Amino acid sequence: MREIGVSVYSDFCSMEYITIYLSKASRLGFKKVFTSLILENHGFETLNKMEYHQLKELYNICHKLGLHITADINREVFEVSGCSLNKLKPLRDMCIERLRIDDGFSNAEICTLTNNDFGIKIELSAASAGKKGDYTYDETKELLELIKKEGTLKSLTACHNFYPLTGTGIDISEIRDVNKLFKSYDIPLGGFVASQFSPKHLHKNGNGVPTVEKHRYLPPHIAMQELFAEGFDYVLIGDSMAHDSELETMAKCAKSSTIEIPVVFNQYISDSIKEKILNMELKSRIDQPAEVIRASDSRGLEVAPIYCANRSKYTVTICNSNASHYMGELQISLTDIGPSIEHNVLGFVHQDAIGLLESIKYGRNKFKLVKY
Repeated sequence: MREIGVSVYSDFCSMEYITIYLSKASRLGFKKVFTSLILENHGFETLNKMEYHQLKELYNICHKLGLHITADINREVFEVSGCSLNKLKPLRDMCIERLRIDDGFSNAEICTLTNNDFGIKIELSAASAGKKGDYTYDETKELLELIKKEGTLKSLTACHNFYPLTGTGIDISEIRDVNKLFKSYDIPLGGFVASQFSPKHLHKNGNGVPTVEKHRYLPPHIAMQELFAEGFDYVLIGDSMAHDSELETMAKCAKSSTIEIPVVFNQYISDSIKEKILNMELKSRIDQPAEVIRASDSRGLEVAPIYCANRSKYTVTICNSNASHYMGELQISLTDIGPSIEHNVLGFVHQDAIGLLESIKYGRNKFKLVKY
């Protein structure tokens, strides 16, 4: 089941502000909360260090709101908190439901942690493995095999890191092998997207904290849709305080498996045709052409020839009556194509959504056009 989440860092924001933020997220359908207990260990200058009882109160608020907490932790903090491999009660008492292993634990110890009696799930860093054939891939597979034999796979999840420093995010094509590896063991997979409005708490000169570099300057709902299309099971906003509009749009898109493609329409499309198109759920043809994405679901619409203009890359067109039985077919150009008397130009795909086009080719996912 696809889930969405937010991140909160008590080091930067007041309890009151965080509570308001979490309440809003919960009302919208967000289910997960990521937090870190080791920001100081990563060199962050914390502004509002909370005491233990305050953190416990904050996490209890999450619990009451139906939000499931994942806490980032390392060996040092793990032991200082009073935990041991067979004793995770201090974390359960704080309402922490998932422990993200940062460093300091051996494979055997991680395996032991998955057998804990407190129902706490263990989250691995999916970024620790490279492509198939790389030694890190083989090491990760060895860990998963160990847990399969001696641990509890159902207690395991995996999530990719986020990257505050611009230019350091990963290429989505580089993680497909490791994603498939985790999926082959039925392990839920997560990742992060960036807010475009959040205060820059995690890197003052950066822009958001996404998993994938090309998502750094994208609206989070666009990046989220691509991650879900890639097989991710949960997506979290990595930044501390996303804008209400980002939360709302992300929640709306997460409720549907249909990918939304924002289109900038021109003035030549009639309101009636536009309304019909916007209300259609579409699917591209499996026999994917070289130059366009074709959606024949819309065939049958009555379309008179108008604005048969040049079809540049990412132009959205509709076949008119000159195209005979193809009339009404919607197309998205994948390259620059000249004008055709059979095609009316409706507008173009907004640049933010260009990365989503790969996800709708070959009939991979249903999609719909939305007005930008």
